[in-house]
Amino acid sequence: MQKTYVIHSADAIHRDITLAPDVGGLYAFMLKNPDHLAEPLERAGLVMDVMGLGQKPLLYIGASGDSLRGRIRCHLRDDTQNSTFRMSLGALLADQLDLKVKPIPYRGVFGFLRADEARLTAWMCEHLEVGVLPASRPIELERRHIRQHDPVLNIAGRRAYDSAWTVLLLRRRCLDQTLVGSAPAEFTGVAEFQAHGARR
Repeated sequence: MQKTYVIHSADAIHRDITLAPDVGGLYAFMLKNPDHLAEPLERAGLVMDVMGLGQKPLLYIGASGDSLRGRIRCHLRDDTQNSTFRMSLGALLADQLDLKVKPIPYRGVFGFLRADEARLTAWMCEHLEVGVLPASRPIELERRHIRQHDPVLNIAGRRAYDSAWTVLLLRRRCLDQTLVGSAPAEFTGVAEFQAHGARR
């Protein structure tokens, strides 16, 4: 098995999904340039390690037990309700990209209107890179890599950290908009986080 991530631009994988192997393993989403998320991260009170993985700003690490290709395809298509990474990234970028939430009753998830889904995907293709690492025990390795690299948009495995709860609150703000007649609430970052009583 290879020991390092093979990195492609998100746009390249979006155009040719076969660049992602059809086997189990780990995948990582990284920023090409940390400036691309500087403003929304600052507004939310989040801090990203700009040297997170191979000296690249790391956003998220995930795992697939059977197909990296299928899992990455899920994240790069216009279907936020079926991607935890897209929900977190979309919640963070909602104001900057003017993303409008689409009602999805009783699911506990959210998506965006069709044009806004396409705009989020286009942003990802322009600004992100994807690393793939085939592995025989991906779930165990995922936990280890999350502890080691602390990707800012991961929630599972990071709930002891303030930043994970802040991402959850951003997603909750979007989820609340799926209720009929709800208006977007202003996110107040650390103040709102502290009001919810989360602890590090």
